[in-house]
Amino acid sequence: AKKDQLMLVGIIALIIVIFTSSLMGGLGVQKGKLKALKTENNSLQKQVEELTATVNADLDTADDGVSVMDIRKKILNYLEEESLNKTKILEAIFLTTDSSITLGKMNYKTDNTINISAYCQGQTAFINYLAVLKELDFVTEVKNLSSKYNNKTGEVNFSLTLVLQGRNE
Repeated sequence: AKKDQLMLVGIIALIIVIFTSSLMGGLGVQKGKLKALKTENNSLQKQVEELTATVNADLDTADDGVSVMDIRKKILNYLEEESLNKTKILEAIFLTTDSSITLGKMNYKTDNTINISAYCQGQTAFINYLAVLKELDFVTEVKNLSSKYNNKTGEVNFSLTLVLQGRNE
């Protein structure tokens, strides 16, 4: 009977340890997500502060005969130009691909990086595409590169992050 009780206590202790470790693992994942969101929030907050400083500088000159409507137009023009620059960069990356590369998605991030997911026919095409991306004028570096070769089809699935130069203004 004592042996059965010890086994029962051991099983209960093991269940408690497994439950506690899974709970701690879940909390660790949530902390990581929270940290990433805080980092992105800080980046967005900096952009808001930069735009606010620009608006305040323009508002200070509003007394010199510049209307608030003119200031709003300047802000809209700036935002449209920034959007066009990002579009031109994404278009340039798209145009670097040949028929052996199939782009899955491209995401322009607030930290001045672009995430690309794609696949291609063979490792040679993959290596050549990386060389082309590195030669683009606006690319500082290629980082966070991961790839997987499919032995059956010969395809290479890959994802990478391109770090861009400056603020592309």
